[in-house]
Amino acid sequence: MYFDSIQALWSMGGHGAYVWIAYGVSLSIMVWSIISPLKDYRKQLKNIVIHAKNERD
Repeated sequence: MYFDSIQALWSMGGHGAYVWIAYGVSLSIMVWSIISPLKDYRKQLKNIVIHAKNERD
């Protein structure tokens, strides 16, 4: 393994805070880019169903 301990992995020679923040921001953006379109899709699908029911009545 590249790092001798978990502490060394966490600190990364003093650059750990920047690295882990960058990983966190990147992961958040990737998760949001998956979740956001799914939420929009469900919202649009719900609107279509509502409009279809209104047209039948």
